[in-house]
Amino acid sequence: MTLVSPKSPWPYILLVLCVLVAAWLMPEKEEHAEIAMSELPQAAIQAQSFDPAEQTGQGAVVAVQPATVQKEEPEWDENPFFEAETKARLIQIADTFAEDMQYPAYSKPIRNKDELHKYLPNVSAASSLPVDTKNPDSPRIHLKTSKLQYFRGEAIRAQAYVDGAALPESIEVSSRLVINGENLVHQEGEPSSRQSNRFLITIDSNEIPASLASSELRLIAEFDLDGARYEIGAPVQYLAASAEIDYVGSPQVMESVLQIPVYVTTTQPGYHQLSAILFNAETGEPLVHLNAEKELLVERDMIPLQAHIAALKATGHQGPYLLKNFSLIRQPSEPDFTTRYGKVPSQAVPVDGFAFSEYRDEPYVDQEAQQRLEFLKKLGGGV
Repeated sequence: MTLVSPKSPWPYILLVLCVLVAAWLMPEKEEHAEIAMSELPQAAIQAQSFDPAEQTGQGAVVAVQPATVQKEEPEWDENPFFEAETKARLIQIADTFAEDMQYPAYSKPIRNKDELHKYLPNVSAASSLPVDTKNPDSPRIHLKTSKLQYFRGEAIRAQAYVDGAALPESIEVSSRLVINGENLVHQEGEPSSRQSNRFLITIDSNEIPASLASSELRLIAEFDLDGARYEIGAPVQYLAASAEIDYVGSPQVMESVLQIPVYVTTTQPGYHQLSAILFNAETGEPLVHLNAEKELLVERDMIPLQAHIAALKATGHQGPYLLKNFSLIRQPSEPDFTTRYGKVPSQAVPVDGFAFSEYRDEPYVDQEAQQRLEFLKKLGGGV
């Protein structure tokens, strides 16, 4: 998402200040260095000295002074448009910030796929390698796990496949789960029924040591392509959940927000952060990213997610909705200051919608953000 946070203008402001300070501290163009005559070429000595006897005809003896040689200075080309460009950039930042500050941090509308990608939690990174690095048309091997974090009791799932202009005639895939160089589990890949170059990898939870909890695992896919063997790996985290979402309650309109209660059980009371994405139930379009923080003082509690009317109206959709892509995090605290994670629903949860007329339709106002906006506008306007 490209929205600007309250802190984001400062890099540009610092850039302007640095340029001004640099201009102020810039050394004078005429630098001089005194060089001993013995260090100068003879031609330079002749050019920089003279014989008074030759000039006056009086044969006087005059000591030759060391020559002063001026260094060649580069031309300092100033950008005549720098000030205008800087102001234009600040104005652009101010406009983006003005758009963003219409919505509270806990309820941000999603306008495009780039913004959606920013909010998606627990996304794995796909791995890809060419079989022959010297051949640009070489087939490539790929590995992608279904997510990055898994919890005890969950199966680790991945896809391994080969693509390219000329595929091998024989393709076999196996896998192994590794920690610190030690093989924990070995599993054969299952060929896809639809595509012969794709394989499904499933490591069942009962094959994983029950006490295992580590963020340093790697899933390795081993490819046998026409008798030649290749490997590719992807990071995996296998964790013990510190909390879990039990269920999502019925939503209700509370003044200017749609409040969605989410009931949570935690083994470690403290500050928890909950987030999810609200989708259009009919089209599947992402609408609003929701997040909330709350200190849970007991093991069973409720964290309310709230969708502000301003964000909902920006999407133009009154419901029904789907709530999915949950994330539940227990914030670090004493004694080990470790971030812990909770189990969340893998399926979408239906959420009822309400007519916009049932909300108290009022704009969201953040006075501190307004002051920052006025400051940015002054910088951009040169006031």
